[in-house]
Amino acid sequence: MAQPSTASVEWFNVKNFGATGDGNGDDTKSIQAAIDAAIANKGGVVYFPPGTYLVAKRDAPGVLSTFSLSKVSNLVFLGDGPASTIKIKDGTYRGDFMIFRLLAGTTRISFLGLRFDGNKNNISADEHTHAIEIFDADEIHAERCWFEDSFGDGIQIVGKGAVQVGGEPLVSYEM
Repeated sequence: MAQPSTASVEWFNVKNFGATGDGNGDDTKSIQAAIDAAIANKGGVVYFPPGTYLVAKRDAPGVLSTFSLSKVSNLVFLGDGPASTIKIKDGTYRGDFMIFRLLAGTTRISFLGLRFDGNKNNISADEHTHAIEIFDADEIHAERCWFEDSFGDGIQIVGKGAVQVGGEPLVSYEM
């Protein structure tokens, strides 16, 4: 599977869009602004410098994720290893909750060097929490990522698509 190159693409540092990464404030809107800018650019690197970035799901009917990507491509979500943490903010959430949800038509998305913290001791959820849900998206790659403290899976695959974790393909089987 071909991976997006980071050598000649634009970088979108989430801190330049207002994220603090201090583990106190809600960084959801700032991270969304960085993602929107990368999408408008037709791709790029959304960079998370070392820090703890708190994110929350909007409390609205039908909302399942913090960041939902549909029919976009060529994005890299890049951190500096476990020092770059995306953490679910303390609170109560209804229904399934994914930090990232990659929907049909989404291709060539990479997650590199990020830590995902489900914060299960400080949230109340009536369903599962997942860091990444891949729903019929294709050419998705995750490497050097850490998944911890969650009610659900680090990566949940629903439907079909090509997914690699650490260079190895993952296969989703229909039951």
